[in-house]
Amino acid sequence: MSLHQEMRRRPVFWVGIVSVLFFVAIFLRIGDFIDFSRDTLQNFGLLKSQPFRLAEYTNRSNFTDNLTRMAWRRMHWGRLAAKRIQDEAPLGDIDSAWSAYINATADWNAEVMIFIIGLEKYYDLARRLYFEDSVLPLFAGFDEALGNVRRSQVMRKLRASQTPNEADRAEFDRLYMGVTSGYDALNIAMYDFANIPRRQR
Repeated sequence: MSLHQEMRRRPVFWVGIVSVLFFVAIFLRIGDFIDFSRDTLQNFGLLKSQPFRLAEYTNRSNFTDNLTRMAWRRMHWGRLAAKRIQDEAPLGDIDSAWSAYINATADWNAEVMIFIIGLEKYYDLARRLYFEDSVLPLFAGFDEALGNVRRSQVMRKLRASQTPNEADRAEFDRLYMGVTSGYDALNIAMYDFANIPRRQR
């Protein structure tokens, strides 16, 4: 029996076969179109591939970790240096903590512009503006408060191997409050900074 006769004998069956083949061809062409469209969008930077998105996520994570680590390092050493002066610790211990704070501050300052640009790149303008308008001024205030305790009468007498008197300690306690309040304000600001809702991309 010829194919023509077979098709005439069972038309419904053959219509079904032809329909299936037709739709398979359509889906194959759609698949080709989707692949072509995806490649084109990626080439124009309108669509990010999975490896690219993974690399971007890794870069953002590393950037955020570095900013957070450097901020807390600066805060830690600053508070510790002031606390050692308050405790009238050995001069070597005070100087080592102060040197660590100076180094942490220098490292931070060297990265500030990178942080500003990176915050807008990896997050959004709101986070960058909060960093510039809130976090950085608080760090400047923290640094000024630390400079005040560093120049206090208590510190002068410790460096001269003299014992501070009660008036010296009272003055220092007043100055030390500037350090602790600055530290607390930075704690709150960094928490708020980390919790700014990120723009959906």
